[in-house]
Amino acid sequence: MHLGIALIILAGLLGGPKHSAYIQIKEHETVDLEHEGFPIAVRAEVIEAEYYAGGAVKQYFTTISILESGREVDVKHISVNHPASYKEIKIYQSTFRTAPGGNISGLTVKSEQGLPFVRTGLLSLAAGSVLILLGRRHGVTS
Repeated sequence: MHLGIALIILAGLLGGPKHSAYIQIKEHETVDLEHEGFPIAVRAEVIEAEYYAGGAVKQYFTTISILESGREVDVKHISVNHPASYKEIKIYQSTFRTAPGGNISGLTVKSEQGLPFVRTGLLSLAAGSVLILLGRRHGVTS
């Protein structure tokens, strides 16, 4: 349990400032996120929506290419509640709208620095709690 607490504190110290950015992007458009503090650019390859029979939007989908130094390093398919992950960055589908020049996708980009330490710390806390409970159940005291 102590290790878990230490890892969570370490994540807070090493994680750096958390930040996010919101962008609107058209199909086949590239947005450089370096000015927002992210070392990537995002290109929207396909932006589409799925509709209910009555015409209301059921779900939005965006296929994006992630670029580093102008070179494509990954392709992700995202939708609402199914974000893309790349290194310590998450890209969320936020909005969708149709426009005369094509569909436009609103994406939220978030930094998740330090998240691996938090996850490991939480797992350590949970494992420590289970071990303490099992020890008490079997008559072991500390």
